[in-house]
Amino acid sequence: MVTQRSPSSLAAAAAAIAALVLALIPGVPHAQTTLAAAGACPPLLDREFSRLQTGKPESLCQYRGKVLLIVNTASYCGYTHQYEGLEALYRRDYELAPVVRAILKHPVLIDGPRMVKPPIVHQAGLLRRVGAGVTTTDWAWIGRLSGQQLFYPPNVAGWDDTRWVDTATYRGRWIGVQRLLRDFRLDPAKPPAGLPSDASGLLAHALAFWHNPQLSEGTRYALLHFTRAALKDAGNQQWKLKQYPVLIENALRQLIAVSPDVQTS
Repeated sequence: MVTQRSPSSLAAAAAAIAALVLALIPGVPHAQTTLAAAGACPPLLDREFSRLQTGKPESLCQYRGKVLLIVNTASYCGYTHQYEGLEALYRRDYELAPVVRAILKHPVLIDGPRMVKPPIVHQAGLLRRVGAGVTTTDWAWIGRLSGQQLFYPPNVAGWDDTRWVDTATYRGRWIGVQRLLRDFRLDPAKPPAGLPSDASGLLAHALAFWHNPQLSEGTRYALLHFTRAALKDAGNQQWKLKQYPVLIENALRQLIAVSPDVQTS
């Protein structure tokens, strides 16, 4: 059974990651307001805002020509208590590496039950496993069916992660795997050389296609049970003995990709 972490835990993790943006921490050397170099300020940056902590005005012109990472977060939310410790850690040597290390080691990101992967993360991970790129716009509508269409969150709060696995969005994930495997489907009329004909061999072969993701004992048992039952159905009919292993291989690739083990981390 797949379990998700509580919204408070997810908010805490998001707050910790948001703390990477330290550019506006008062007292940090690189965050001081300096309008170095001559030249006109671009219209987009030609404005001032009050600093969150001090209320003093600060011009955005200081950031012209720089790449900015902007994170929208509730700065005084009850879930952002990590800021104080992260700021203190950063002020020791003004280096980002210790801050990033502290975030990645935060218990919220490590402890607790497995989390359901966002649909896009699940799909992108499968594409990467088989060395495939994004070559079709199908992923846009597949993402919508799965509950997460990139660049189109339903509102400012983002996507509803409580709907990432339900009867509707699970179907979207299933269709996504089908679309990916369409380009790798084996032809039953032309069985590939070396394809196993026993249950354990077929499962191992299908796992190798996905570069051997880790499966729980329960998932592995269910897949083996399915494979043995399908092979048994072939009986002694020669055309089934020839084509069934190919059909089972295609089915196993699909079932592995939509298993709880691959959809969670």
